[in-house]
Amino acid sequence: MFLSWIRRPERAKELRRRRTAESLLDLGRVISRSLDPEEVAQQIGDSVWQLLGSESAAVYRLEEETGDLIALAVSGPRTPVIRGSRVPRGMGTIGRAVRDRGPIMSADLLSDPAVILSPELREFAKQRNAHRAVLAVPLIANDRVVGALAVGQRQGWVFDDEQIRVAQLFADQAALALDHARLYEETRGRLHDTETLLAVSQAAGSTAEPWEALRRITRLLAQAIGADSGGLLYFDTLEDRVVPLAGYRVPRDLQQLIAAGPVSLHHPFFDQLRHLDAPLCAPASQSDPRLQDDPWTRSFAHTSILILPVRVKDEVRAVFTLAWTKDTHAFPDQELRLVEAIASQAALGIENLELLEGLRSRQRSLEALLEAVHQLSSLQPLETVLHRIAEACGHLLGASSIGFRIVEGDELVVAGTFGDAKTLMPTARLKIGESLSGLIAQTGEPLVVPDLANDPRLLPSHREHVRRLGYQAFLGVPVKVGGRTAGVLTVHTQKKRGFSDEDVSIVSAFAAQAATAMENARLYEELRRAYEQVSLTQERLAQAQKMEAIGQLAGGVAHDFNNLLTVITGRAVLLREEIGDEPRLGRHVKLIERTASRAENLTRQLLAFGRKQILQPKVLDLNAVVGSVGTMLRRLISEDIDLLTKPGAACPAVKADPGQLEQVLMNLVVNARDAMPNGGRVTIETANVVVDAAHAAQNAEAKVGPYVELTVSDTGCGMDAATRAKIFEPFFTTKEPGKGTGLGLATVYGIVMQSGGHITVASEPERGTTFKIYLPAVADSLNAEEDRLLSTPRRGSETVLLVEDEEDLRDLVAEALETSGYTLLKAADCKDAVRIAAEHSGPIDLLLTDVIMPQMSGRDLAERIQPRRPTMAVLYMSGYTDGIIGHRGVLEPTVAFLQKPFAPSTVSHKVREVLDQHHSLDASGSRARSAEWAASRNQGGSSGR
Repeated sequence: MFLSWIRRPERAKELRRRRTAESLLDLGRVISRSLDPEEVAQQIGDSVWQLLGSESAAVYRLEEETGDLIALAVSGPRTPVIRGSRVPRGMGTIGRAVRDRGPIMSADLLSDPAVILSPELREFAKQRNAHRAVLAVPLIANDRVVGALAVGQRQGWVFDDEQIRVAQLFADQAALALDHARLYEETRGRLHDTETLLAVSQAAGSTAEPWEALRRITRLLAQAIGADSGGLLYFDTLEDRVVPLAGYRVPRDLQQLIAAGPVSLHHPFFDQLRHLDAPLCAPASQSDPRLQDDPWTRSFAHTSILILPVRVKDEVRAVFTLAWTKDTHAFPDQELRLVEAIASQAALGIENLELLEGLRSRQRSLEALLEAVHQLSSLQPLETVLHRIAEACGHLLGASSIGFRIVEGDELVVAGTFGDAKTLMPTARLKIGESLSGLIAQTGEPLVVPDLANDPRLLPSHREHVRRLGYQAFLGVPVKVGGRTAGVLTVHTQKKRGFSDEDVSIVSAFAAQAATAMENARLYEELRRAYEQVSLTQERLAQAQKMEAIGQLAGGVAHDFNNLLTVITGRAVLLREEIGDEPRLGRHVKLIERTASRAENLTRQLLAFGRKQILQPKVLDLNAVVGSVGTMLRRLISEDIDLLTKPGAACPAVKADPGQLEQVLMNLVVNARDAMPNGGRVTIETANVVVDAAHAAQNAEAKVGPYVELTVSDTGCGMDAATRAKIFEPFFTTKEPGKGTGLGLATVYGIVMQSGGHITVASEPERGTTFKIYLPAVADSLNAEEDRLLSTPRRGSETVLLVEDEEDLRDLVAEALETSGYTLLKAADCKDAVRIAAEHSGPIDLLLTDVIMPQMSGRDLAERIQPRRPTMAVLYMSGYTDGIIGHRGVLEPTVAFLQKPFAPSTVSHKVREVLDQHHSLDASGSRARSAEWAASRNQGGSSGR
């Protein structure tokens, strides 16, 4: 009995150890399957509370930024602690345990002198349910305190060594679990930050325009930190304004405010932002005094705002503004490190933007100087020339007062002005050394005055006008000829920033031009020729870029537009056939057809000058082409215009599309007709020529070799150099509005280029115009004339697989072919076509497919079906090829093609033509078709069974 009484405590300890081991085992399972710190903390709290028989238990997480302890989990039926509640740093038993890095026990918090309590915690401990006896154990992982475990009991309770040991065991597990969760979250956060920085780096280093790259970076930054909206503001020091460069979900009220006009860079708020050393974090943005002067953030509701400076060469050149409009947002250190890294990447985009703007500014300078040179090359009075130079300089600098004074004896005389210069230069003659201009003439050095109105050297009469008109700064440079000052060029600006070193260089360049004009016309002529060569190169590049851009647009539009036109014209034809001779409805149908025809011609022209049209070249005699269109061309011109044709002897053949060549001739003759409103003569000539190296050097598209030259000349009004430089540009026209589309010569240019040739133009005002087209000569024999008689049978009984993704067009073609007796299998897309070809039990005689479709091209579809259908013919239809069934828009000889838009009768005729050609070329077609039919029948029978 005595031994039993002795062993009873031992059994209780053994039972407690067993339960502790089981609880630790359960906890290990939770930790192994979960990285959620709250779930692990809750398991620990429940286990400790149950094992120790305490009133409550709580697990706290240490917040590194503040040192406060935040309750992750609470356990116990009468726990007074609330999850998420905060214990300030160093307060209570848990604060002391964290500080001392060891277990701390107190039988009564209120009376324990070693425990520090804030007034709030002391009041909390006095509550009826508060547990005043507390055991606190720090959570230490890798020698780092990550939190604390607190166990609560009623007042006066003393925790024994076994209870402390159990609490320590669970604290150790809790520390490891919280540290693992922290490491996981940090790793995941670093991965997210790395992915974001990679995307930002790719955007900053992309070949896109800097504005587009910065727009992407703004979006990525806002999304990375969960901002509701964001924007990038650029500080334009040249124009003294704040420029919104990019936006992400910008509130509508703010958009309207930004659209109202730019804000001055000298606004106090933005002046403050230009001196930011670190991100401006405003968790409570509505009450943050630093944002009270912001002219834009007041326009929309927000809870938190982050303003992030972007530095370029140690200067804040832009800021990101991120706003939260729903919940407040804290700014942890890791997030700030991320956004600052993004800002450093954005600095590259800002630098690229400034470099690009600098290049464009220099280009504008060259163009302005070139224009000045052009003006100087003409025979004009000196004052007129100086006025033109002043005007060009003013436009380039954005200044509204430019003036010249030239030296006459010991005086400076006003010679050429632009803008307000006459008002600001009220004294027509100044003595050398008098006022600012006289000082420049005396010293021969440039002069920059940043505070013009208060400069004592300025004449009082001049100062009055300066103040009245609000001019801020002055720049003057000497006009020197051979080391002698021959004049002064002055510039006034109303911008507070004044003038930069680059401005001085630009104005000096204009002054040098003026000096040359005043001294030596021969030098002007040489400079003009040099700049014209640069201008010609730039114009050629610009022309090529314009043609490429419009060509891409034309190609993209043509496919869908030609589908629509095919439906419109086709349905109009069917409607006309159905209504018969009814005049009232017939008039409407004719109007539809005429309008659709105009749209068709316009689309063809767009494709032509964009070099996206479909050519079907043939070896042909250019003389024969000219002769065949002669009658039609004579109908195009008026009776008072003579049309002469001079075919050259022994001209070799060329390879081109005859229809497109007819279009070239027609456009050139119509252009010549419009240039001769009072009559004249148009001459069309052909000749056999050889292009030499000198000619090729003058024409970038030309290559040395034999050509056939087609010349179209007129005796019309001619063109000046400025007009000649633009005649091949799309939509450029000298005709009055409504009289021309500006596509005629652009179409000619596109056709000639796509045919492998090149074109030159010579023209002078009142001396007529001559176009010379050079087409490469070929040694091939001429093609036999194709039989295009419409009497070819159009009906048939074959099976046609029709593939067209436009439903209206698919129905129109199917209706036209079914009316002609064909059996139609209709597919809405390529996937559907492959399925129908596999499942159809009978033969398929023809695949009629669109070229451009979403899933795959018509060419790819044919290559996929034909191995199973070797006897099947293929007919493609499209508005343009885009290189899919042809090279550079030129069809291969074996390709059957139907150009959109087309009439219902045209598609029936073309299907019959392709099938007949296919049957005649395939001598064994009938036997193969019989074998295919038998195979498909056997296959169909097997599937049926």
